Amino acid sequence: MPNSQKKITAGFILLDANSKLLKNIEYKVTTIANEKEHHLVKGKTNSKGATYEFVKPVNTNICLYVKIGKKDFQKIVCLPLPLTEKNKLKMRARVSAILIDSKLEKHGESPGSIKRKDYQVVKGDTLKGIAKKYNTNVAQLKRLNPKIQSIHKIYEGDWLKVPAQIGDVSKETTEESLSKSKPTKPATLDPKSDSDKPWYDNVLDGVKSTVDKADAMIDRVEESLKQGQQKIIDETIDAVESISDASEKLYDKVFDDKEDTIPSNTNPPHNKGKVDEPKLDVKKETGNNQKGNPTEQVTYDSDTTVYHIYFDGRIERANKQAVGYAAFIYYDENGGKHYLGKTEYLKIKSYGGGGNVYLVNIGGDEKSSKFGGSKINDNSEELSVAEKEKRLSKYRKGNVGYNIFMNSKDYQRYYLSGVAMATFLGALCKLGYDDISFNGASKIDGSPGPSSSHTNGKCIDVRYLRKDKKALEMILDNRSYDSQYDHERNVRLVNIFHEFGWGKRKRADGSIVKMLSVYFTNPKADINKSYILPHCGPYRGHDNHLHLQGLVANIKDIDVISRVPESKTGICSCNTDLTLDQLRKICTVRAKSTLENILPHLNKTLKQYNINTCLRKAHFIAQLAHESAEFLYNEEQGATDAHYGGYKGRGYIQISLKGAYESYGKYVKVNFLGSNNVKMAQLPYSIDSAGWFWTKFKWKDLNELADKNDIIGISAIVNGGFNGFNDRVKYFERGVESLNLKSCANLNSISPNQLTTFNFPDSIVTEMIGESFGWGLWHDPTKNKNGVTKNSVVSKEGYTKFIKLANKKGSFGKSNKRYGWTYDNAVNYAKQRVSKL
Repeated sequence: MPNSQKKITAGFILLDANSKLLKNIEYKVTTIANEKEHHLVKGKTNSKGATYEFVKPVNTNICLYVKIGKKDFQKIVCLPLPLTEKNKLKMRARVSAILIDSKLEKHGESPGSIKRKDYQVVKGDTLKGIAKKYNTNVAQLKRLNPKIQSIHKIYEGDWLKVPAQIGDVSKETTEESLSKSKPTKPATLDPKSDSDKPWYDNVLDGVKSTVDKADAMIDRVEESLKQGQQKIIDETIDAVESISDASEKLYDKVFDDKEDTIPSNTNPPHNKGKVDEPKLDVKKETGNNQKGNPTEQVTYDSDTTVYHIYFDGRIERANKQAVGYAAFIYYDENGGKHYLGKTEYLKIKSYGGGGNVYLVNIGGDEKSSKFGGSKINDNSEELSVAEKEKRLSKYRKGNVGYNIFMNSKDYQRYYLSGVAMATFLGALCKLGYDDISFNGASKIDGSPGPSSSHTNGKCIDVRYLRKDKKALEMILDNRSYDSQYDHERNVRLVNIFHEFGWGKRKRADGSIVKMLSVYFTNPKADINKSYILPHCGPYRGHDNHLHLQGLVANIKDIDVISRVPESKTGICSCNTDLTLDQLRKICTVRAKSTLENILPHLNKTLKQYNINTCLRKAHFIAQLAHESAEFLYNEEQGATDAHYGGYKGRGYIQISLKGAYESYGKYVKVNFLGSNNVKMAQLPYSIDSAGWFWTKFKWKDLNELADKNDIIGISAIVNGGFNGFNDRVKYFERGVESLNLKSCANLNSISPNQLTTFNFPDSIVTEMIGESFGWGLWHDPTKNKNGVTKNSVVSKEGYTKFIKLANKKGSFGKSNKRYGWTYDNAVNYAKQRVSKL
């Protein structure tokens, strides 16, 4: 079929300048032929902002008209339908600024959006005057033009970027030529001829190359996030509409939420039926966290739900059914208990339809006396204890605490769900920052205010953090703010919010509802390429604040909770990621940057090889810290490959010899032989190989020895002897403190007071003939073996056990020599030393 006869199915999608879908907008589409317009389709856009589809040949000239309010139809754009490889075409029309994009479904190339035009400053111009001319404001112009240092200074001849306006089509469309004169013969898509460029190249003529590249990049990002953005739009814009019965039934089934009513044929228990959270994803476990019959329990007032928030992101919610009050308690890494406050629940009808929800006030409302409202600033020391209990905006005890500055006075968006509040306060306690600027959650009736997603207290906005630690505005990708941007603290901010469950919810298609930010650069922070903060997706308008959404709280509903004695060291670290603070307490001399680099790989290895209890972690890290000098060396120092047949010790546990390299290579399906042997020292293999060695390579899974707290046996297997034994014990002792091991529930029969006491008779080494001899040899005061404290009694224990094993086995096992000794010489020497020691 000739190109001129090819037909495609096409249609428009209407959006505003902020990519919001325009539903129920009256429109009409016409064709132009022989200088006349002919009706094609007419109607209102559907819930996805789409018009009816139509089928027309390639190069047909199409015009879109939109009716806004009671005004007549306004022509938005005219363009010829382009020749494409696809049979279906969707054209996105941004009505407020005539931003027209023809998008091929699943097509790799797109023309990019024309979101701005260029304006040259003339004598007498002011920024305010230009803003008025282009129906915008000074702040928006400044954002479009970061080079403007002062809003009072612009210079004649400068070029500024300004928003395109309705009717301003000189660079965006061929509307004028199509409506005032007979259309010229449409150009073909022959890339070899400048005069025959694709239609969208003609549209982009005259636009500066830098603007073109920036807009194309933005458009590609938008296209890649199309489904995710559509989901967000569906969930937020439509929140004000009634929720279908099917959705309600599905939600009730998944989350076990109930209406605030009780069937007439039942006897209502006290406060039964509370739906205390909006529609957040909650990983819920039900039950009692006690085992057996604990002697110490904490019970609660029947009218109060208590959120026990732990430093690792876990939350235990007690007395969920209560509808009177919500209390929040934080437990830090050292077991410290922090009472953050207690506030009343506000019962409201779920905004957007459905049952009831219960919200709590973070402390900024000046209107509601029920929530301790007053003219006193939340951060004022004038607040009484009673008033502070009704406010949750400030807390400080040592390194744990926060100070929230309210930045939602205009909209009074101070209301959160109980779960959202618990995760938010937990993250702030762990962060320990006193310059948190709260831009708002929901209003007192659960409504969103200016941001449609902020319904029922499920989303939160906070400002980015500054170097001066002031709770003031911080705008990303704005050169005038670059020097104040605190990259390290902002990365920590989003990481800890993510640790407490934000930005984790999965959509039906498997994609993640991330927190929202923007791509930006900051030369002063060495961010010279387009960058976005971790766990965040890009969305316009989030250059001056972080949007918390996609919450999946790690919450467990309980009846009672163990009393945590103040004297104990706190909550243990089983089945949790190792934190940077914990690792730094073990490896005290290594640079923070080094440990930050290794930490993700270390945590992945711990999970991969089931090194998942406090004891296992402490023993594993102790051995690696010694072998690698706290992750400084990834290969053996002072040795060459020639000493080991071509394969010296590499990786953080110093794997050596060809057989080990070959075995590990088969396990991970990577070649480490020959010149590839250096890969063993490179991440991720340098750390992953240590986990493989720990559980797969030797005759004994070292997790089993860690469970028995047998550091003597572990050291013997890792080292082959006892070099650096005292150093290994030192790192283990640090791990005991860092991981709160004395509070661990998985110590089995090991007494917490005996964790750092190691006795040779209790070790598996008493079953190992060579290592028993080594234990005696290393502790022998007459020998120069290093790394242990010389001790005659301990040395004699080793020699005596060796002699008993030697009488039974008659050899060192597979090796003819151990530590330079033949079997016969070792036996004779051991007998001599036993008689003298």
